[in-house]
Amino acid sequence: MKVVQHNIFYLLIGFTLAFISCKKGKEMTTNDGFRYILYTEAKGPNPKIGDYLTLDLVYRDANDSILFDSKINKKPLRFPFESIPFKGSYEDGLTYLCAGDSATFYVPADSLYKYYFLQKGNTIRQEETSFKKGTFLKFDIKLLKIQDRVEAEQEMMMDKSERERAGKKIFEDYITEHKLEAFRDSAGYCMTYVKHGSGIPLDTSMIISVNYKGKFLTGTVFDSNEHLQHPYRFVLGQRQVIYGWELAIKKLKIGDEINLLLPSELAYGENGFRDPRTGAFIVPSYAPLLFEIQIVDAQPVQMKTAKK
Repeated sequence: MKVVQHNIFYLLIGFTLAFISCKKGKEMTTNDGFRYILYTEAKGPNPKIGDYLTLDLVYRDANDSILFDSKINKKPLRFPFESIPFKGSYEDGLTYLCAGDSATFYVPADSLYKYYFLQKGNTIRQEETSFKKGTFLKFDIKLLKIQDRVEAEQEMMMDKSERERAGKKIFEDYITEHKLEAFRDSAGYCMTYVKHGSGIPLDTSMIISVNYKGKFLTGTVFDSNEHLQHPYRFVLGQRQVIYGWELAIKKLKIGDEINLLLPSELAYGENGFRDPRTGAFIVPSYAPLLFEIQIVDAQPVQMKTAKK
């Protein structure tokens, strides 16, 4: 029994040491004072301006709270390496890495605040941001790939084409499976009525109140107005909603309830829709969508008249 206990003890010690060693890296400081920890040392060229970089990125504030995590989207970041905004930026740190390297960069919060707020004319005080005075933000980087512009853009075009084809196939298969071809509008959407209302027809420049639920074609709900606890309101004709809504809703009247099937080009298209707080996709690119929409009310926009 004691032998077993000792073995378990040594296994735990070994696991702990292995875990610590995995996280341990070589701390580096450049001639300009930029500090980073290098966990791996790959061989190869460093990034240069004009290259395309593909990487995993997590960055955290001084309290280790995650401000952004590229893994949320289950896809690495890829972007053109166009400039180094200031000495000691994470972009500056990338020039010390090779493809395959992992590192943590320590970027001064004061420099980040100055660049993202002061230089761009924003009046938000530093205390109101995540860039607390005298602290450092930690950027955890895994540099996956360095490509020249031609190679990267060819690869992105192929990826874009594949995702677009996949989205269209999902849309067309749904129409076939649910026998919706007869309900396809010339603009490309399909609209079916759940209930016909008896109210006035809708028109542009009306304030429309709706209850709605947005779904992927798998049935998963990605958005609704239920959290608002009141109907969602928008001005029809002012492009305050996606284009597919504009096209379909102007054909309705108060009290109508519909199911609206949209191809991606009438919804969020190539760009998709991201959570502005985290950068994570709420709606991925080229996703066809299904909306359940109930027209609750419509009121004319009240035009303000100039005071005499």
